[in-house]
Amino acid sequence: MGKEDSERKANCSMKLLAWNCAGNLHGKIAELMRLRADIAVIAECEESIVPTLQDNGLAGLWTGGSYRPKGLGVFWKNGWTISRIGEPDVSDIHDQWIVPYSVRGPKVFTLIAVWSHPDRSGVSGYIR
Repeated sequence: MGKEDSERKANCSMKLLAWNCAGNLHGKIAELMRLRADIAVIAECEESIVPTLQDNGLAGLWTGGSYRPKGLGVFWKNGWTISRIGEPDVSDIHDQWIVPYSVRGPKVFTLIAVWSHPDRSGVSGYIR
């Protein structure tokens, strides 16, 4: 990597969005697109939204578990490549909503996507 590439990466800004859409992301696509996030982590979205967002220029990955059809989605614009690091244990109520991703693009980093919500097992107030 040359000096210019290093400087460009060091000065790159990005817009990262974390949003609990409370379901029905299909009805909120206009709001999502208006926010113009480079990367969006969206809790309580449906798996069926992934191809719909692809039609709107966003790639995405979705993780589901015991709360299907709701899950945790990570979506991104062109210029970024995101991959899940390992597979989440969706059978573990405490770990299924903490998902690490490798992000490559103008910035390279590890993203930890989290959907924090009440723990229904009675062990604690929130998933740890």
